[in-house]
Amino acid sequence: MTGQVASGTFDVNSLWVTEPPTADTPAQAIPHGGVFTFHMTFTGTGAHWYNCRSQGHHFQVKFHVEGVGAEMEADYTPPPIQVNLNQTNYEVTYTVNPNTLPVGLYRCGCTVEDNDWHGTVGFRENLLLQIYVAP
Repeated sequence: MTGQVASGTFDVNSLWVTEPPTADTPAQAIPHGGVFTFHMTFTGTGAHWYNCRSQGHHFQVKFHVEGVGAEMEADYTPPPIQVNLNQTNYEVTYTVNPNTLPVGLYRCGCTVEDNDWHGTVGFRENLLLQIYVAP
């Protein structure tokens, strides 16, 4: 999603999930007890974005997981991740421990919040993830 930050833009470019290299594909289907990692990337443009980068401005990235369906009451929100804008690679990852989520279907998303302006400046959603019982 493209958001507006003063005189520029803020873009959450992508959101995806990976598993260890030995795991079966696709990565969005995770065996119960499996480990997986969320990834997201973001960038920006304009004078305000470049000023934030030069001043080491901080953002918070939050991943969100919500169970889908009438029987699913499992939601999960990992701790926020602080991102300092003076770095050059704006990819944020978070590895979910085994057995964190029960078997089911989940809608996943991420938000990026500005710590100084106290608001969400970007988000990406609608990644579906299935936790299944391995045969």
